[in-house]
Amino acid sequence: MPSLSGPTPRHPTHINLPPPFFSSVSLSPSPSHRLEDPFASPLISPALTFYTAPSSPIVSPLVDEPPETSQAMVCDPPPQNVAIVVPSAQHAMGPTQQPFPPVPQTDDTFPEVSGLDLALDDEGPELNPLEKIYLYSVSKATYHRVFISRDLPNLLDQIAPQEAVEYVLPLLQVLSKDQDESVREALTSGLASVIWWFLTHCQVVATMDNQINSYPTSISVHAFTPILGRLLLSPNGLVGSSAKCVVVNLLQRIREADGLEDMMQETENRQAKLGIPIPGIRVSPQSDDWVADSSFVPKASLNEDLTIGLFRKNERVLFEQEILWDLVAGLDRLILDGDSDLLPDQSPRSDSTSFSDPFSDSVGRQTDEQITSLHPLQDRSHSPIRSPDLPLPTNYQTSTLLPASNGTPNSDVVLPYSTGYIYNDGSSQAGSMSDDGGDHCNENQEQKAVKRLTSMSLMAIVTSTGYVDEQTQNAFVKEVEHVVMDSIYWVRRESSFVLGALAKVVPDEVVHTSLLPLLERLLIDPAPLVRHSSLFALPVILARLPVKHRRALAVHTMQSMSADESPDVRSGVLEALGEVIHTFHDEYRKPGDDTEGPPAELISMFIGQRDDKKVWDGQQPALTQPFDRDKMRWLDSFYNDPCRPLICAFNLPAVAMTLGVSRWETLRETYLKLSNSPAFGVRRTLAASVGDMAKVLGPEIAQRDLMSVWWDGLRSQEAEIRLKIVQSLETFVGSLNVGGKTEVLEGVLEAWKENRWSCWREREHIAGCLSAVIQSVASQGDQEVVYLLRLVCGLLRFALIDNVNAIREAGIHTLPLIWPMLQRHPKVLGDLHLDLQGLSSSSVFRQRMTYIACQQVLLLPDGDMEAVKVPDEELWTTLRELSKDSIVGVRIGVSRLIAGLYGKVLLPLREAICHQILLQHPVGRGRCRLSL
Repeated sequence: MPSLSGPTPRHPTHINLPPPFFSSVSLSPSPSHRLEDPFASPLISPALTFYTAPSSPIVSPLVDEPPETSQAMVCDPPPQNVAIVVPSAQHAMGPTQQPFPPVPQTDDTFPEVSGLDLALDDEGPELNPLEKIYLYSVSKATYHRVFISRDLPNLLDQIAPQEAVEYVLPLLQVLSKDQDESVREALTSGLASVIWWFLTHCQVVATMDNQINSYPTSISVHAFTPILGRLLLSPNGLVGSSAKCVVVNLLQRIREADGLEDMMQETENRQAKLGIPIPGIRVSPQSDDWVADSSFVPKASLNEDLTIGLFRKNERVLFEQEILWDLVAGLDRLILDGDSDLLPDQSPRSDSTSFSDPFSDSVGRQTDEQITSLHPLQDRSHSPIRSPDLPLPTNYQTSTLLPASNGTPNSDVVLPYSTGYIYNDGSSQAGSMSDDGGDHCNENQEQKAVKRLTSMSLMAIVTSTGYVDEQTQNAFVKEVEHVVMDSIYWVRRESSFVLGALAKVVPDEVVHTSLLPLLERLLIDPAPLVRHSSLFALPVILARLPVKHRRALAVHTMQSMSADESPDVRSGVLEALGEVIHTFHDEYRKPGDDTEGPPAELISMFIGQRDDKKVWDGQQPALTQPFDRDKMRWLDSFYNDPCRPLICAFNLPAVAMTLGVSRWETLRETYLKLSNSPAFGVRRTLAASVGDMAKVLGPEIAQRDLMSVWWDGLRSQEAEIRLKIVQSLETFVGSLNVGGKTEVLEGVLEAWKENRWSCWREREHIAGCLSAVIQSVASQGDQEVVYLLRLVCGLLRFALIDNVNAIREAGIHTLPLIWPMLQRHPKVLGDLHLDLQGLSSSSVFRQRMTYIACQQVLLLPDGDMEAVKVPDEELWTTLRELSKDSIVGVRIGVSRLIAGLYGKVLLPLREAICHQILLQHPVGRGRCRLSL
């Protein structure tokens, strides 16, 4: 058993940090406020040596004096706290043993790490997972806490659930309160897997002591609410956004578990009809679906981490309600200890406070034992969020949750122990942040406002993912009704995003009776930023209305707000105008609606004043001084907005799709004016949309009106514009007639010959889309197809001899995709074959290696794809010559190709021959096996 004290014979050489779990979030980690610096200051402990995870020691091993032998301490808790006993190896099966003799008591729930001389030595006696989690979690070295925060999902599988509940769960509370942002960032990266492990390995219960004690390993449904709440409210953007991803991930796993159980039940029902009962896992002979007994734990069907375990249907409903009702919708009533930490730091913390006893207010062994109630009254003045089918705790006391009497401040529900959070009754609405209540009052109001803001943001995210039922949707609507009347404008502004998300999922009746009045209130809000944000909820709600109501509301709102006194609102009208017009597209038409299309007033607002050359040429100066109260001046500024050309260029595809080909002439002049604009942003936007515009307008109009935009982008000196043109190559070529296809491909090939594709990403994208280009030309006549195929093969030839490996790889992967079509045209295929043979005899060794790679993908495709080519005598001759190549890389490539051919082609052939021999001559069985 490893010792927690005593001499440290060796020092760790490295700590292998696992890769981040949310690798898709391309945000840099926050800088840490650390005490330790192993390069400049003495080490905190002889064992805590390295700052990062080097592959070799940073410095030579230190020779330390052996520390005095001391007894490890088991700390008795203060009266109102539950102690977290230092785990040891003897706790493998139960946490009740005490491995070390007791020492004098201390007031600290967690003893100081430096006082214990923790031996975190990878080369010495190995720590068991529980000891590692504890020691690293309470270490003063930030990189230890970061490491253990990331490695928790891997270590939990090696710990008994009872030990995890008793020791690891309180440490999660500690890590979630860590003063170093990098620790909390690391914790949120794998928190979804950690929580899911607890939910599936422990019995989730809603009530208190009596129900918890009836299970061997139980966990309260409220256990993770304070952890997620604190992380969601973190002022660090990466921590907060990652915590939101954790909430969405948990809801997604619950849905996947429900789907998995439904699939299992359906399979079991079908199997019962077939009358083939099989104990344990039962598979239907007519279906690949499977079903398991309740004792069987299905793994990784829809999610690589998905395990059901003890987290059955009732428990999932219970936890989902906790997430949706008490966390998402009830976040503004969740009060955490040290709420002032949720606000951005007003002054830098000193080093002494960055790690000043973060465990003094830690959570005890069971969060359930510390919670009196987390649920506000359903009949309070604020909107109800309690689900009627979720039972309240057994010791639920109504008197403790009654709102305060008139004229008295609200009374918060204080928990009996220091759990880290309490619940507000929510009976009052936060007022404006005035100075009447002093600095403390203003800070308290701001904390509540931040919570309401975060709650609105989380509601929008959860609603947009579709993981809410009708009951939760109604609760969210009630919350938005409350927040729309909030006294703080930036909270009201966030409610418009929830409004837009809800408008996509709620029934039409709710849109008419609830969401539309809320939108109308936001549209006339006194705060300009609120009016601006409400414009982005307008198109979603318009799409749910009957076309007559939609037309009247759209025209009235757009015309009135285009003359708004705020320049931000006027620009917002222009930005939202394209999406508002698109709501009149055929896809939003309901039975009985007319087919008139978008109102002419909106089209006129979008087109603007065509004669104002300063606006369309990008020479209109931005307005810096506010106008007077003349609305006509404000309306003129809407039409003269210097951002109008860019916004119109961005929205043109949506407007053109709504109007259709028959009304293109209405927009044609505007498009031509934009195509002549010298502004970089306008040209880049038109280049990015030229393919989609061609798809909407058809080959004739594309050849007439869009080809100039294509050539302008191809000849541009800006690499970003050329890249946008190249990215639209596949769609643009597919929408043109034969003449247009030929013109475009000739232009691309000529530009490659002249080295105009100076950015390697442009050439890589061209090489990667050649197979799609060939598919678009397959329907043409034989003569046209042959010429177009020659142009494509010319582009492929340039890709295979390019100096950049990524471009060669793109060409190599394209080769087997176009080979079958080229087989229909032997002349073109013969020319390509000669080009490949030329690579094998090239003086450039990279081209010889490219030849081998081309043969590899043609003869040995990946997966279940069939080979598009078979070995011939010419191939064996060429490989025989290349096997003597002076470059070792070429010889290695040849050996790998031959080994693959032997395993996939020659060996199965020999096995088939031997099988025939065995059938005809059983006596030669041993000899045939020996030959194999």
